[in-house]
Amino acid sequence: MPEFYKFVERIIASVDAVKEIRQNKITFWLVTNMNTPSNYLEKFLTYLPKLSEVFNVEILVSMESVGKRAEYIRNGVNWDRFVGNVNKVLARKDLSFEFGCILSLNALNLSSLQDFIKFTEELYHTHGRPVALKQNIISFPDWQTPAILTPDFAEYLYECVTYLRSKMDVMPKVADKMACWDQYADFLENLGNSIRDNNTDRTSIRHKFVEWFATYDERRKLSLIEVFPEYATFYHECRGNA
Repeated sequence: MPEFYKFVERIIASVDAVKEIRQNKITFWLVTNMNTPSNYLEKFLTYLPKLSEVFNVEILVSMESVGKRAEYIRNGVNWDRFVGNVNKVLARKDLSFEFGCILSLNALNLSSLQDFIKFTEELYHTHGRPVALKQNIISFPDWQTPAILTPDFAEYLYECVTYLRSKMDVMPKVADKMACWDQYADFLENLGNSIRDNNTDRTSIRHKFVEWFATYDERRKLSLIEVFPEYATFYHECRGNA
């Protein structure tokens, strides 16, 4: 975003104008998909010390899947570039910032959610910087929300809950208490219970799910079933009820 730095400079000027009466730093949330080209990333890393001098900076990465699955769900993402950028940022131990991930839970990522959680754990072990797990669920469009899934998909979330709770003594606390691993486990357990116990008729929404992704696959020359083979039964059931 070309206007990003102009925008931030104006915010910094506003903060400087009242710095004598402020007792605490303002927290600056920066949400990114970490898919930026290297020259833009370097520009940001060069600018980050100035940002950190004025604000408590929290870099939040918007991602919830890995590999080809992440590239399917998020059109335009290059997974290798994403991983390289994340590691480059976290390797900068000279820079002051907090780090976390906003996992936008959706109809396609639940089966591989544990793989992404393990990815965040590896980041911590590699770089020694705690990783927050921010709670978020896709609600729009309605055919991409986890609520359309059949009860058997709850098991994927329960497996994540078991894994998260097995790591409680390993993963450090983060500043945002709601983004700690114990809170994220509770969040996933509640979502799993909701999917397991949901008796609402989702026929029309599941019809839209199949219709939309069939068009998506045709345009991008992809196949949902090839990328997410465990969704085959669900996909065919949705299509059969269309």
